[in-house]
Amino acid sequence: MIKPVNGTPPSLVTGPISQASLNKTDNLYFIRETVTGTVSPLIAMGGYFGMNIPGLTAPFSLTVKADALVENPDGLTE
Repeated sequence: MIKPVNGTPPSLVTGPISQASLNKTDNLYFIRETVTGTVSPLIAMGGYFGMNIPGLTAPFSLTVKADALVENPDGLTE
């Protein structure tokens, strides 16, 4: 993710960045990790009055995103 320091919206980039497009003065560079999964209830219970409650009586879908600042953006070109 490229986040400009002037406050404009960040842009997502997949794959290597060209050396010519690196701008260490005006941008901050982050690596974003996204994990999507399903968490099952610890104790399996039947439906509650015929309803499934995610996380209690039914699986719960979850997405976790984490951003880490890149201290040496030159490594993003490989």
